Amino acid sequence: MTDTPPEQGAFTLVPGFHRRVEDWLKSLPPGADPRSQNIHALGSQPIGGRAGDLIIWHQALPHGSRPNRGTQPRMVKYINMFPTRVEVQDVWL
Repeated sequence: MTDTPPEQGAFTLVPGFHRRVEDWLKSLPPGADPRSQNIHALGSQPIGGRAGDLIIWHQALPHGSRPNRGTQPRMVKYINMFPTRVEVQDVWL
């Protein structure tokens, strides 16, 4: 594909959040949905990549995309990978 600098907004995540997720969950008001919180308020950082790069991250880290603030259209390919055996969870965060 093409180089995608951070300002093109193809991928953003909150680095190191796995180290503070428990404290953050405890700090939420009663009844708050953790999945509807603003990840940018948690310290999200845009991630750029060069053509051919593969970004691998743990799905538990808050992540998403941002508006494209660059001068070019962005072209990315998202791929999800799963273990061959997945334990089904009725409730998960």
